[in-house]
Amino acid sequence: MTQGEKLLWETRPTRWTYLPVPTLVLAVIVVLDLMILKSATNAAALGFVPALPGPLSQSNPSASLVSAYEITAVVLLIIGILYFGVRWLHYASTVYVVTSTRVIRQSGILGRDYDEVQLLQVRGVDVSQKIWQRLFRYGTVRISAEFGGNRQAMGNEEWPGVPRPIEFERTIEEAQQRLRGLVPPAR
Repeated sequence: MTQGEKLLWETRPTRWTYLPVPTLVLAVIVVLDLMILKSATNAAALGFVPALPGPLSQSNPSASLVSAYEITAVVLLIIGILYFGVRWLHYASTVYVVTSTRVIRQSGILGRDYDEVQLLQVRGVDVSQKIWQRLFRYGTVRISAEFGGNRQAMGNEEWPGVPRPIEFERTIEEAQQRLRGLVPPAR
């Protein structure tokens, strides 16, 4: 932060944005793994073991079937854990910040991306909340901004999963009014 700049709001996206699908995928994989292993064990115990090609069927066909199913189950579990881990890292590495002069989003696991908009360049802040987002008190915030200089481009930053998005929007609007001298500075 620059000298004289004050932190007004700092938050991470809600977990509901990044983690429900990976959690569900991981749970389904665990259930599938248990079903696969149980069916392989039952098939081996009942003697319903199909012949497997190659070296797996040479020594003990029922053990080789269970072993193949165990390998499949472990591979599925590792894939599920990796998927969950990557989504969690995306969640943990994203931060939304409002200061007395800027609005900032930091994100990135290994590299860092900084999206920054000066408050005086913000044209509008729109909040979008679906019914389940309202229930869990989060939403998507879209910040529309004009950029000066040689390029007169307008930017639209969409930030998903902002907790208490209406308060986030109010914080930006109040900070803009303070910068314009319409409201006395906060203490």
